[in-house]
Amino acid sequence: LVYVGLLAWDYPTHWPTAWTDIMALLEKGPNLVDMFMRILVTFDQEVISDEVPRSQEERQRTHVIKHAMREADVGRLAECWYAIIGTF
Repeated sequence: LVYVGLLAWDYPTHWPTAWTDIMALLEKGPNLVDMFMRILVTFDQEVISDEVPRSQEERQRTHVIKHAMREADVGRLAECWYAIIGTF
């Protein structure tokens, strides 16, 4: 939850490599893969999901995050998911 909080606060403006940084750890083993998957689920629930009521300011912030992810990280995240599915 702490990592997700940091992502929500600092990505992409102050920490544009946040997703790349966590993806680089995946080769360290299954525990890091499990942590990565939990981060993704929590990030979706806490930041991305449209099912959670948000203020206008929060909606604007999530829009910035989603746009940055589409531009820079979604392709690499999808590659990670594919590799995880193929490995585990």
